[in-house]
Formats: sequence, C-alpha cells, structure tokens
Amino acid sequence: MNNAFLITSTIGKDYGVFSLEERFNQLLETIISINEYCSDSDIFLFDTSKNELEQDKLEKLENLCSLHFVRNDPLINQANNVKERYVDSNEPWNYTENKTVSEIRIMQLFLDYIKKQDKKYNRIFKITGRYKLNDNFNLADHMLNKNKAVFISNKDYCGVDSMNTRFWSFDYSMLNIIIQMINRVCIATLVELNKTNTFSIIEVSFFKEIISLKIPFIYIKTLGIEGKFALSGNEINE
Repeated sequence: MNNAFLITSTIGKDYGVFSLEERFNQLLETIISINEYCSDSDIFLFDTSKNELEQDKLEKLENLCSLHFVRNDPLINQANNVKERYVDSNEPWNYTENKTVSEIRIMQLFLDYIKKQDKKYNRIFKITGRYKLNDNFNLADHMLNKNKAVFISNKDYCGVDSMNTRFWSFDYSMLNIIIQMINRVCIATLVELNKTNTFSIIEVSFFKEIISLKIPFIYIKTLGIEGKFALSGNEINE
C-alpha cells in the first residue's frame, strides 16, 4: 500500500499578498515536492475556487494529481460572508474572508471520498496548498508512528493548546475516528457562527476534539515544510 496526500487549496482566489500566478506556481511546488520526497503517493487536490482556471493551468494540475473542485457548497458560501479575526489586531490584514470552514469542509469531503474507494492506504497526509516538503521532511517520523496522528506542537498559538493543521498525518486504520473528529470540529464551528457570527479557531478546535475523543497522537520537532504565509508573505519553515 502507498500513501495519500490531501492538498487543501483555494488557488483561483485573489487572497493575500501574492498574485494569482504566484499562488498557482507555489501550488505546483507543493505537488512537485510530494513527488520528490514521498514519490509512492496518490495526490488529491481539493480546491474551493469559485472561478474557473485557465485551460493550461487546469491541464497542468490534472496531469500531476487527482483534481476535485468544491463549488457552491452551502457551508462554504455561508462562511465566506463572515470576516475572520486574526490574532494580531494591529496588522492591516487582521480581517479576511474566513478559511476555517473551507478547510474543514474540504477534509470532510475528501475523507468521505477516500472511505468510499476500494483502495486502502498506509497513511494519509494533509498539507495546505502553497507549502512544500523540504530536505528536513522525514517520512519515518510518520510511518513509525502507526495508529497515531502526527503533528508539530502549536502550544503557544493564541496562548492556548492547539494543533498546527498546516501539515499533519494519520494512520489509515484511524480513518473512522478522524472522520468523527473532523465532523465535530465542523459542527462546533457552525454553532459558534450561528451564535456569535464569528468562528472558533480551527487549530484550537482540533486540539479540543482530539483530546475529547482520546485520539492517539504524537508531536514531532520538525515537519520539514516551508512556504510563505499568504496574508503577509512571511517565510514559514517548520
């Protein structure tokens, strides 16, 4: 059995400091890096872009991965009408269209899709589009932790316990409990939306539900990914 990589993406959207062309090229680097560092993998790109990609870009992606567009989803449409507040209120990009529900919804749809397939995998990885694996990525950090989810610690984020969701993985044997966890995060997010017109932070919700469901997990020191934060252009290396 090989591994599966989910790339979450909204590549056809003018979001942050990078142009659409830059965002697309960064996404290509994501896919290329997976093929370089974890070649025996099936790559699935789930993208919530509302606008159609140009034909040449579409063909490039279709040649590199299994491409799935999520359009006119009612939960995502509802979320995009709400502004998401980022941690540092002094930053000019403090309020942006919400990405929390989009990311959770993609994971719901992907995991449901995977469960319906005949093919099984050793491990399932989730990576945010535009980030890429680098020389510090160690596949053994994930493969040797069978029956556990693997994260990098995100303890200081917002001053509370949380899970870094930029890149993480779980053993295929855990598929059902991970689906349950993702569904609970989505429900909690929507409850918060209906009550306060704001969102709970996905990283915090992940931690709460993983602890609540007693999902086995382990923190590793280095993920081996790099990229640039969309809203500021700041370098990320984890």
